[in-house]
Amino acid sequence: MKISDHKPVSSLFIIDVKVINQALYRKVYEEEIRRLDRMENEWLPTMTLSQHTLEFGTVKFQQAVIRSVEIENTGQTPCHFEFIGKLGETQFCKPWLTISKPKGYVLPGDKQDIEFEIYVNKSTSPSLNNREDRIEDILILHLCKINPWEGRIDKSSMLNVPKELWRILDHLYHNARYQPDLFQQPGLHEEMKLIQENLDTQLPTVGNPLPGSNHSVAEALLIFLEALPEPVIPFNFYPACMEVYNDFERCRALLRSIPVHHLNVFNYLISFLQELPKHEANGLDLHLI
Repeated sequence: MKISDHKPVSSLFIIDVKVINQALYRKVYEEEIRRLDRMENEWLPTMTLSQHTLEFGTVKFQQAVIRSVEIENTGQTPCHFEFIGKLGETQFCKPWLTISKPKGYVLPGDKQDIEFEIYVNKSTSPSLNNREDRIEDILILHLCKINPWEGRIDKSSMLNVPKELWRILDHLYHNARYQPDLFQQPGLHEEMKLIQENLDTQLPTVGNPLPGSNHSVAEALLIFLEALPEPVIPFNFYPACMEVYNDFERCRALLRSIPVHHLNVFNYLISFLQELPKHEANGLDLHLI
């Protein structure tokens, strides 16, 4: 403070102060909670089974009996399934039963056949003959959604991928699987700008396609991957990849060592790319992919 010879001055200020309208705030909050609940319900993993009980008839010693069940993803999101053990048990089925696909991915609208084989041999027959065991079992099929916002995919959580990547792949899966020359024709510059704006400003919702042609969306995917700060397979893993590229088991072990978010994106991309060669109309094969 400095001494001043000026006389005291008084003033009157008129100011605007922002305050929260509690009634309106509560109304908007409740509306958002309901909207998020609806969105969450739309993303619940949903599978249907062609049958829930399998009858194997007469099972004879060292003679396999096989039955199959078709599972269909009737939900809106890619789904991971896995047979898990019952409480207190380490194995998900009894030793005389073999399941062809104990775990896997199913994309929306797709189906998969799972085979169940009963084979009684010298290792499993004693407990059956002594009535310590019976040829019956209850299996638990665990479903896990592949969610673009949270978690990673394993027995207890979900897959984490960028929402932009999910929206692009979701659009291509639903609209471009039968598109001729997919990934072989360039997109249009104006459409690319619209796609980028949509990805930046719109919330992901079920059944909300991206603007532009399928070729433009496909090119947007390539540009998105090229623009990542680090590629899906990180740079420092390149030397190791070159050493193990011709050994499947070593490749799989190497993938398990890359950062989780990179592995999630890799798995999500591969699950999509595996679908494309199934549709001859798009002209894609494994060599082109």
